[in-house]
Parts: sequence; C-alpha cells; structure tokens
Amino acid sequence: MTEEKSTMFKVGDRVKVISSCWYSSLHDVEGIIKAIVHVPPPSVAPANETIQVDFKKPGYEEWYLDPKDLVVLPLTPTFTPSILPADATERKKVPLGTGVLDYFPAALAEVAKISYAGNQQHNPGETLHWARGKSTDQADTMLRHFLERGTLDSDGQRHSAKMCWRALAILQLELEAEGYPVARGAK
Repeated sequence: MTEEKSTMFKVGDRVKVISSCWYSSLHDVEGIIKAIVHVPPPSVAPANETIQVDFKKPGYEEWYLDPKDLVVLPLTPTFTPSILPADATERKKVPLGTGVLDYFPAALAEVAKISYAGNQQHNPGETLHWARGKSTDQADTMLRHFLERGTLDSDGQRHSAKMCWRALAILQLELEAEGYPVARGAK
C-alpha cells in the first residue's frame, strides 16, 4: 500500500461509517482518518483508494475502508470542538468549581445518584455509562418529573433529581449537535 492524496478526504477528517453490510458492526460509528492509502489491484481492476480510519471504539481502533462506505462529518467545522475556551481569560469565565460545584453540591450529588440508579436499571453489571438509545424521550420525561417535584418516585429517588438529569441530557445533546465533543460517559 502506498500513501496517496485523496480528492474526497484529508487526514484528520472526522468520518462516520454509514453503509456496507459486512461493516455492519461499524454502522453509524465515528472515527478520524489516519491515512489515505492506495491498495494495488489484485489483477486488472483499477487500484482502489482506501481510507485508514481510527475509531474510538474498543476492538475497532483501525480499519481500512472504501471511501464510499463513509460520510464525512463537517470537513470544516464551524468552531473547534472543545468544551473549554483556549484563551486563559475566557477559561476563567467558565468557573466549573466555584460557579457550579460550589453552588449545587447536594443537588449534583443527587443527580449522580440518578446516573448510578439508571445504570443499574438499564445496564446491570456494566461500567457506569449513559446508554443513550435506551431512553430518548428527555423532554417528556423531564416534564413528568417536574409535575411530581418535591416527592419521591416509586424507586425512592427524587423526582426533582430525575428532572435535573433529563434537563442536563437535553443540554448535552444540544451542545453535541452543535459540534461539542460527545460526552466521555456516553455510549
């Protein structure tokens, strides 16, 4: 294989596999292009451009794929996908400790309990993570918990804490849709 230039992609592009039946385990999985290589043809057929993709998924760290099986996520993002500003002055305007944790320590501890209880319910025996596909009706669920705020749910957890968890989920999904990185604890 020899490294080549691609007319469709460049190294560093974010891509997502969208098709190909034998790559079905990679369907809808994002990655970063590590290399663009030229695979020599086995016989008379023309050489195929192949993209080496690094997926951030265990067991799928590097795959060589045909470009027609990929869709490029924004080649030129509207902003650098970062959670915090790069500028030191601007970073000080995001006081995570003194502006959030110090304001709401008990409330955030209750929300953390909801994360743990939800993981036990939806992913028993698995490492704590947000299994996004298992409960997606964030807004309706948040409002149902809002109606019962100040009381405990049937599992003994606070409706208000569950409401906050759903509100955070809505905000996180909105930010990711705008280009922020996918949450580390999401699957």
